[in-house]
Amino acid sequence: MKIARRGLIVGYDPGITAGISILDTHGNIVSLISKRDVGKSDIIKMISKFGRPIIISTDKNPLPKSVEKLASLMGTKVVYPEMSMTHLEKDELLKSMDIKVKNRHEADALAASIKAWKKHRRLFTKVDNTLRDIGMTELFDIVLQKLLRKESYTIHDAVRAAMTEKYRFT
Repeated sequence: MKIARRGLIVGYDPGITAGISILDTHGNIVSLISKRDVGKSDIIKMISKFGRPIIISTDKNPLPKSVEKLASLMGTKVVYPEMSMTHLEKDELLKSMDIKVKNRHEADALAASIKAWKKHRRLFTKVDNTLRDIGMTELFDIVLQKLLRKESYTIHDAVRAAMTEKYRFT
């Protein structure tokens, strides 16, 4: 029996000390950590123990190569702002969350994930409501992935594709 893995929004602040923020699709914080001298494989393991990322985000523009590489390795959409986020903008976003960050790396990663979640939350709600209406909530992550990767352009097309994919081998 295959266990469904929940979709995650990951904020990643690369550097000597990396900040990693993980939110679920409801905007709840799943994990918030910073770690010094951590490699990509360790970051992937840290993220994967909580689920499967559907978005990896950063607070910087241009997109850092290390964020682009992580998203590519995990087969995930990358989200970054039109202009790098200011400390003021990040601090305003963090005020809405009731959590203590240990350092600027965690704050940057958390702000990036919150911004990405806010940008996509309407889509998350719409997909959730559609799937509830048809009694197929188990397809949530697959449908979201198809939409975010632009493999499907409507929820109904994504549901059809997800059903074909999920039930192909049963």
